Amino acid sequence: MPATSQVSLLLQKQPRDLMKKPVDGFSAGLVDDSNVFDDGGYFNAIMSFPSNSLNSPPTVRFTSE
Repeated sequence: MPATSQVSLLLQKQPRDLMKKPVDGFSAGLVDDSNVFDDGGYFNAIMSFPSNSLNSPPTVRFTSE
């Protein structure tokens, strides 16, 4: 089985598993039901912007478990 198919199957399975066994304070869903590769959600994170932020991207550190 090609790697892309395996990833697609896993990405379809994980939301179903979360619906069966929800985790407190966590939810996830697809942005578009026809595309399992784009997920949406709300995450606790810290974004740090460098002083030259016009030329460099911020760093992101997720604080959610």
